Amino acid sequence: MKRCLSVFLSVALALAVLPGCASKYGEKRTVVNYYPACYSPIQDLRDREHDVAKGAAGGAVVGALGGALIGLLASGGKASGALAGAAAGGIVGATAGSIYASKQKERDDNIRLASYLQDMDGDISNMDIDAAAARTSFNCYEEAFKRLVADIKAKRVSAEVASKRYEEIRNGEEEAAAIFADLVVRSQDLRNQYEQAFVQEEQQLATPQKVAQGNQRQKVAALKKARANTNKFASKKQQYSTEKQQINKVTAQNNHEYLAAMSELEGLGSEQKTIRS
Repeated sequence: MKRCLSVFLSVALALAVLPGCASKYGEKRTVVNYYPACYSPIQDLRDREHDVAKGAAGGAVVGALGGALIGLLASGGKASGALAGAAAGGIVGATAGSIYASKQKERDDNIRLASYLQDMDGDISNMDIDAAAARTSFNCYEEAFKRLVADIKAKRVSAEVASKRYEEIRNGEEEAAAIFADLVVRSQDLRNQYEQAFVQEEQQLATPQKVAQGNQRQKVAALKKARANTNKFASKKQQYSTEKQQINKVTAQNNHEYLAAMSELEGLGSEQKTIRS
């Protein structure tokens, strides 16, 4: 019994120190010193993602511990059984399943089909929140960049401080672009998932004995309407792709403008000493 308990506790300890997943918003590369207000919208997204991830991780740990215990008992106390159970339990605890599978708990076809539309609207709204945060952050950094260039040209900032400020601006804008890049991928992925779910729904509707009582024609029409809404994801993908391209174009132009301004500033020689930082 002591050996079993020891193995179980070892599994629990291993699960407790599992590393977290990478952020869908990409790597955080911005060290915030000068423009905290500009980075705030992106930081809010990261904080929200972290809170959600903690909840998912908790489910994974609980599921894995339960699976470890079952595997331990079923294998007569063998460590291999506990580890196998933990792996299976962790997957169950952390994964809610595909969109279609998650809807099968709704036995009423009309309710289930209506919930597709509701969830799709929610998915799109969440993506719009991410896009709004990225755009707000980028616009803020653009204003900061314009002020920085003006300060450089007016000799109100040293080359050293200007370099640090520009690096923060550039990194913040790159993070905003990374969010739009993620949105392009996510919108396509969601569209694919819903399309796959609707194929399975159509197969189910084509089998009368698997359809709950109700008007078959209404259910087919509801599914057609839901499927048509997947076009929203294609539209969003195009929108986000355009946003990302625009940001990349602007940041490239900014880099040329910054280098030109810095070249003029650094060419001042001895006059550099009189510049205020």
